[in-house]
Amino acid sequence: MGLLCDKLQIIMTETVSSPASGARSRIAVALALLQGFLIILLCLFAGKLIAAYLPFVFPGTIIGLFILFLLLNMKILPVSRVMDAGAVLMAGMPLFYIPAATGIVEYLPELRESLPVILVSVVLGVVLIILGTGGTFQYLAETPQEKARRKNLFRRARNIRALRRERAAAAPENRGAGHD
Repeated sequence: MGLLCDKLQIIMTETVSSPASGARSRIAVALALLQGFLIILLCLFAGKLIAAYLPFVFPGTIIGLFILFLLLNMKILPVSRVMDAGAVLMAGMPLFYIPAATGIVEYLPELRESLPVILVSVVLGVVLIILGTGGTFQYLAETPQEKARRKNLFRRARNIRALRRERAAAAPENRGAGHD
């Protein structure tokens, strides 16, 4: 809770200066924060309402986040209206992970038994994700000229391998003919 209070204090002091300079008053900053929280909550509740009427199970929080994203992306909602509230929420984000981390401690004996399987899964998963993401990016980022050049290189490499195989197959015949 201290992080949230600290972040609120920083926002309040950064945005509030002397009234003569045209800066916002503390009340205006507090109202802007409240407005940002209300907008985020409205998007959340709209997402939950939509999720309740879907014929399949889907998290309403994700739908609410998507609604907020659409509103911001289509510039229906200016980012400045939710920026301060989002900063306060992001400052408190580590607090949401503490209960999950402390819950894992209760299952340490089971985790020790499964540690090799977990480590192999994590390492293999990371490697596959990196390879898949890198390959997809290279494929999508490749220009038509680069694609033609790559195909030409593969064709040349295939021809070179075929020539080497032919030479390797012909080499024993030549050795035997020269030693007679």
